[in-house]
Amino acid sequence: MTTMRTRLVLVCCSAMVMLAGCGDNKVGSNNMFSSVQPQSSGGLGSDQPSAAPATSAPTVVPIGQAPPPLKTAPPHTAAPAAAPPPAATARPQAFVIGIYADTNAQSYPVFNPPSANVYTGTTVTWVNHDSVVRSVVFDAGDPAAFNSGPIPPGGSASFTATAAGQYAYHDGTRPYAIAQFQAASR
Repeated sequence: MTTMRTRLVLVCCSAMVMLAGCGDNKVGSNNMFSSVQPQSSGGLGSDQPSAAPATSAPTVVPIGQAPPPLKTAPPHTAAPAAAPPPAATARPQAFVIGIYADTNAQSYPVFNPPSANVYTGTTVTWVNHDSVVRSVVFDAGDPAAFNSGPIPPGGSASFTATAAGQYAYHDGTRPYAIAQFQAASR
């Protein structure tokens, strides 16, 4: 009970101190908070400069008048950052891409990942996680030709990217299932 009374007294005292600092606080008064100055330091008892930039004092708008329009910065549109190729190493690299059903419990795309960056000399392996036979076929115009043939459920097919360039491919059993990888020279 004593603790509750102590808290109540502290809350009341704090409220009175805050109200006393407001000065002339009648409704519609333009002098409200006129004695409040923006702080340039990091806060009470701080010798460090504030991390936020200095701002102008707030605009007081008399009752019945419309506030001035807000000034907004134009929207910033950044170009999407391209993913860098993997770090170079002396040993041959391998990269695995999963083949999945159109609808699957994990909500993976049919080729996961659908886009990748590798170095030339990397062996790309497709693993069939679907319950039916799938295949991988490179599109015409790719740096190399490749057709995996049938890949049974749980099976895999591999291709080593010896030439730099963009390799677009699709599932031979589902031509709408597309993906790609980029092979870059070291």
